[in-house]
Formats: sequence, structure tokens, C-alpha cells
Amino acid sequence: MNRVVLTACCGAICAGLALLTPAPVHAVPEVNILVANQDTPAAKAAASKADGKTIFAETKLFKAIDKAVEVITAKKHCPLPKKQGLPAPACTLTPNERYLVVNIKVAGGEYTGKGGKGGFSVPEIIEPDTTLRILGGYDDAFAKRAPFSNPTTIPAGGTVFALEGKNHSLKEFYLSGFVMDIGGGNQYDAKTNSLLKGTSAGVQAVTIGYLETGRLVYADNVFLNSAHKAAAPLIRAANENAEVIIRNNFIMNNVLAWEADSARAKIIPATYTFEGNTIVLNWPYNPDPTTGNPAALQLAGKYAAKKFVIKKNLFAHNPGGAIYWTAPKEKDGPETEIVENLFFNNGSLFGENTPDAAVMVTKFGGFKSGEVPWNVISLGVLGDYAWKIEKNVALDPKVPIVMVKPGFANSASVSAENTVLNEVRGLLGMNKQGNKMKIANFAPRMGIDPKNLPFPAEEKAKPYGANPERVEQF
Repeated sequence: MNRVVLTACCGAICAGLALLTPAPVHAVPEVNILVANQDTPAAKAAASKADGKTIFAETKLFKAIDKAVEVITAKKHCPLPKKQGLPAPACTLTPNERYLVVNIKVAGGEYTGKGGKGGFSVPEIIEPDTTLRILGGYDDAFAKRAPFSNPTTIPAGGTVFALEGKNHSLKEFYLSGFVMDIGGGNQYDAKTNSLLKGTSAGVQAVTIGYLETGRLVYADNVFLNSAHKAAAPLIRAANENAEVIIRNNFIMNNVLAWEADSARAKIIPATYTFEGNTIVLNWPYNPDPTTGNPAALQLAGKYAAKKFVIKKNLFAHNPGGAIYWTAPKEKDGPETEIVENLFFNNGSLFGENTPDAAVMVTKFGGFKSGEVPWNVISLGVLGDYAWKIEKNVALDPKVPIVMVKPGFANSASVSAENTVLNEVRGLLGMNKQGNKMKIANFAPRMGIDPKNLPFPAEEKAKPYGANPERVEQF
């Protein structure tokens, strides 16, 4: 092999070579906190790997979070702006001093909060140069993670993970590999097999406040049995390229399953991507076709993000429809791509019974009144609108879950009884519309085996939705 050795250069030639020479790549320092239940093989492996410097071992997840905060706050920091809205002073730290990645790696098993109850909170962190990852599903050697076959479960009857405070900031926040079933905080009617919304936990599985970040990722999780949204992350975009990625999750049996929005700050996320998720049997706000917020995935208006990408998801058996378009016109919201998704049997709340029904549910014109019927758009005519629609399919994925026939009621058709008592109710400003509506099987609690998740049995459906092979390794 011939080699050319450049021994000298001058003037413009040297300047040109300098431009062509890539800048040196600095590896970002990483700290790993290994978590496993006490007296398990994983706990022994974690203890053997710990060096007290870049690897730590804990037997409680809440203690691992405390250790992560300790490590993050101990690092050197670039100066912050003296006043909000002003540019920050120049940072003189080297990349090795400035940036940090902290991974909390949690072995498979069941984990609870302090005292054996509750979820987990992360104290306010203002570290715009730090990445925090909370990762579940690791094997006993912490060599590989497989959260869909070796699950890390958190049986909290309320919020599982919460970022405290109002000013927290991170370069990246990544939450992946947890089974979050918050149905333990709900109440159910034994007679009707229905969720009792008024006395159930009206919380989300994950809350992050208005985290300022350049990248938010929720991946490889199971969100189950929330009475009021699985999650609705509202980030403040740290820069023009900020992104939200919701990928490879099971989102099942939640009321108002997911709200795609942001904090709508001065800078909004460049993209909000919803990719490769299984969205099955999620419920509208009320068991009533006049309800607001009917569909499983709610896309907020033009200031939520510059672009929505809805790709390779599986939407099936969602009574209120698959996607709720909230903007008053099809061109008013963010640029939107709906590509390579599978839709099946959505929209039973509206009496829809074709495989491709209720891909999009909207009220064009901005009408919010329950008297204005929903525009329920099937896959067959979705291409008539201004969204980018490509390569979507409608077929039965044959997800192995027990289906019950919900009983819905239309509040507009309930007649009032003309009685003195009803007139008294009117004088008191109470509902005069009359009788109670009879409902059945509205958002009943779903139980699943976290080691045997309902992946599609239909071969043609397997490229869509969550997939163990797409779990990212760290």
C-alpha cells in the first residue's frame, strides 16, 4: 500500500487542510448505577462491579435516584444566565468536564418506593449538559436488557416517575424498560365492570413538569390502566433541534391514552415522533359519543411541535378512535405524517364497525360543543386531507387480549323526567337532563402477564407496534 507523507504546507493550503481535518471526538464520561433487589444474583453482580467512582450498586431504586442526583450535582458546571432570557456567559470547561451521562440500570424484578409503597421522584436538576437515563429490564449480569421478557415492574397506584420542581433541565432524559400499571389507585364498579372515574386516581404514570431538554425518549415501556392519560410530556425545547420520541411502548387500557403536546415556549420541539408503539383498547374521556377527547392519541395544535411523525404503530380496538386531531382545520396544526401504521376496529363508540374506521377523529371549525357531531375519518378517505398519508394498512392483528363488549350511552338522547324534583334541580343549577345513563364494561381493569405481552398473532401484523428486537441497549 502506498503512503503519501505531507511534510510541509503553507498559507491557504494549510488553512484548507485545517478545514478538512475533523475535530477530535471526545467520549462523554459515563456513570452507571446498578440496581437489583437484595439477595438476588443481580445484586451480587452489581456489588462485584461497583468501584465507587464510575460504577455504583444499590438495592433500592429510590436510593439509586438519590445517588444519580448526588453525582450530577457534584460535577463542574458551565455558568448559567444571570437573568432568564439573557445569554449565558462563555463556558471554559473542557468537554470531559462539561458533559456527563448517568445511567440508572435496573435488573428485572418488582420495585417499590420508600417504605414499600408509591412511585419515584427525581429532585429538581438544572444540568443542561447532562443526560439521565433510567433503564429497566437488565439481566442478572447487567450485560443486556430485555424488558419485554425480563420485566422491571412498578406496582404503584399513582404516578410512577415524577420530576419535581419547575425549572429542571437536562441535555437528554430517557425512560425505558418499565411496566407501569397504576390501576391499583382506581375504583371499579363490580356491577357494571366499569371504571369509576370520580373516585379513581386522576394522575399520569409519568410526569416531568416543563422539563427543558433537547431530547426526551420514552421507549420499551408498558403503560396500563391509567384513569387519566398514561403520559402527556410537555417539554420546553432547549434548542431548535429538540425532539420528543415515543417508541416501542405498549399503551393499553388507559383513559385518554396519550397527549402529544409541549410547553409551547418560545422554542418548540422540531419533531414529536410516535413510532413502533402498540396502542390497544384505550378509552375516551367518557363512555358517550358526545364526549370530548375521544381518541387514543391526541395531537395538539400548531404550537405543540413543528412536526408530528406517526409511524409503524399498531392502533387496535380503541373505542373512541385512533388519533384525535385537535386543530380547527387540517392545515392549522403541525406538519403531520401518518405512515406505515396498522389500524383495526377503532371507533366503536361512534357505531363504526369496518376495519379501517376512525383513524382520525376531529371537529373541523373549532367547534367544541357536544351537539356538534365528531367527524370520524376512515383510512379509505384519509388521503383526501392535507396530512402526509402513506403505506398504512387495515387488518386484524389478532392481539391476544380478552375483549368485552362495552355499553355506551348518548347523553343527548337521555330524556328528563318532568317532575317537581327535576324543577328543583334546575333551580339549584343542577343537571335537568334526567335519568342516569347505563354503561357497562367501560375501561375495566386489565391484567396482563408482563412476561407474555400481547404481541400480534397475525404474521402480517408483526412489523407494526412494539417489538422486543427494537429494544435499545446501553
